[in-house]
Formats: sequence, structure tokens, C-alpha cells
Amino acid sequence: MAVTNEHRSKGFRAKYQVEFYFGDYNYPHDRYLRSQANEEGWVSLGLVNGFNMMRSLELSIPDIVKAVENSTVVETKVTETQTFIRKKKASVNEKVKFLGFDSDGIRKLSVTKFNEFIEHKEMLEELILGLHNVFVMTSAAAQSAQMRKFEFRRVIIDEAT
Repeated sequence: MAVTNEHRSKGFRAKYQVEFYFGDYNYPHDRYLRSQANEEGWVSLGLVNGFNMMRSLELSIPDIVKAVENSTVVETKVTETQTFIRKKKASVNEKVKFLGFDSDGIRKLSVTKFNEFIEHKEMLEELILGLHNVFVMTSAAAQSAQMRKFEFRRVIIDEAT
């Protein structure tokens, strides 16, 4: 079967929707979805595909599996009789957050993972900073390595006492 742009778009929307269902914002509060999970956290993908938003996409189970194969939020398991999906367990520590750490996260973080985190964090910061024309910050933040990469045509200094 040829993959059409409509199919790609539906796959993107399916991935987005599934990642919302199992994401940190929704999943902890979604009693129904959590109640459908077995002791290892697996939920029938057929059940999830029956949710209104998913049903409107009209994708098959294999299409959804393909759409989420590179997800950082969910993982799938295909058996002879059924396909399952679950929220991925954090590879380093459940408490490690994308833009910061708590003390448990730092203790259990490998050097490789820490370097990956810093690389992604700096890339994201540069992207966000590059999108804006006005910055409001403390004088200490203005001296940071990230800000030294930028040149400004005008600077307004307001030293509050």
C-alpha cells in the first residue's frame, strides 16, 4: 500500500493524540485509561483506537503502531492475538524533567544521559531565544553563556534598588 500525504497526516495526528492520552499531563488523571491497564501498564491498542478522537482518524492498528514507533512517550507490544500500548518508563529516572532535575534524578543520571540532556536543553534554549526580539532578565542572566551568543541593537537597563 502506498503511503499518501493524508495517511502521513493521520499518522502524525494519531501519534499526537496517543502521546496526549499517555502523557504526563493526562495519564495520571485519566482513571478510566489507567483502570484498563494490566499490572505492567499495557492497554489494548484496540481500546485506545476506539476513543472518539482516534476513531475519527480511521486508522488501522498497524497504522497506529507505525505512527508511534519513534515515540518517546509510548511503546507497543504485538502478540499473536492482540496489540498493546503503554506509557514508557523513564529510562534514567521518572523524576528527571526535560528542563531541570531533582536530587534523585541527578544521582541516578549517567554521564552520557547528562550530556545528551545538556545538548538538547541548550539547543532548545537557543531556538526559543532566537524566536524573540525582546528579553527581560536579571543582570546575572544577561551575563550567561547563552546570552553572550546574541548581539543586540538596543539594550535598556533598569536597575531597581
